[in-house]
Amino acid sequence: MWVSDYLGEVLELPPATVVLAFAVGCVTAPVLGAILSGIVASRFGGYTSPRAMPSVIVAALVAVAVALPVPYFDSLWVVGALLWLLLFVGAFIMPILTGVMLHTVAVDDRPQANAVANLCYNLFGYVPSPVIYGAVCSAFGGRQSRAGMKVLMGMTVVNFVFICCGHLAILRARREKSTAK
Repeated sequence: MWVSDYLGEVLELPPATVVLAFAVGCVTAPVLGAILSGIVASRFGGYTSPRAMPSVIVAALVAVAVALPVPYFDSLWVVGALLWLLLFVGAFIMPILTGVMLHTVAVDDRPQANAVANLCYNLFGYVPSPVIYGAVCSAFGGRQSRAGMKVLMGMTVVNFVFICCGHLAILRARREKSTAK
């Protein structure tokens, strides 16, 4: 996993510290983020609410703000807190986005849409990230390079842009639907 490699190789932390930090972050942040996501989505009126996507945009902006500084710090506490927040915000975003996406698909097509979405999350997100991290580090300085982390953390900007484009597409579809009536 690229996070544990980064903590061990770049920050030069002892293996026991890496395992503990990685385990605590990977268990607590996504669980708490997903729980908060359900609470917020329910309070906003569900995934069909006009406030659902703006909450995701704010969360994505927070993700960018906490991700971009990660490669520039050496402290386990700072890097750990930023990565924890990034995992938390990512887990907050995913259920709402999945609900919004599934709501845009015909009811009969939702199981297939969910399966394709999860396949895409894995194929284009989770699987390539360690490969990209390793390839970038190999090309730009080796095992102790921060270049891989800079690239991966920079991808939050790309994700933010895609989320904004999705929100604009939803707004346009709602406007066209309301004018067609």
